[in-house]
Amino acid sequence: MAENPQEFDVLIVGAGFEGVYTLHQTRNLGFSVKIFESGSDLGGIWFWNRYPDARVDSNIPLSNSRYQSYGKTGRGPSAFQAGPNSGSTSIKATDGHEARARFLVLCTGFAAKIYIPPIKGLDMFKGIYHHSSQWPEAGLDLRGKRVAAIGTGATGVQIIREIGPIVEHLAYAESLYSHAADKGR
Repeated sequence: MAENPQEFDVLIVGAGFEGVYTLHQTRNLGFSVKIFESGSDLGGIWFWNRYPDARVDSNIPLSNSRYQSYGKTGRGPSAFQAGPNSGSTSIKATDGHEARARFLVLCTGFAAKIYIPPIKGLDMFKGIYHHSSQWPEAGLDLRGKRVAAIGTGATGVQIIREIGPIVEHLAYAESLYSHAADKGR
């Protein structure tokens, strides 16, 4: 780690629901705060989930000016270091930026790590595949394509109902039966 990293009272890892709230609260208490986020903008689930018909039960107040000055960096941590008896923690980001603080708050959320099940033959699949949490920001042109969806939880159901009318063929796999009620659309 660098000899003179930037000094803060608090370092926060993750700019989703909890990270944004923690940022706001710690700043209100007068602490100097730096937030690290691997995405190019704050929002966590609000940012990453861009699949068709994506919904969340509450909106993030991104337009609120108190959140605009968080110093978005588009860099996630690549290394942590707590010096013995130093009373501080250092973070080195993927772009080399370094910071140190007395307090470290991890707000990485339950869905911070993508899970792709071990599907036999996936490594030999010649087509393209996408995980719902990394849906391309520009979307996907699936018109006339043959598509398979794995999972019929809330995310799977939202994707299936949106792409179903435009794809040539849609197959889906589920481990447990789920029921989804139409919301009047």
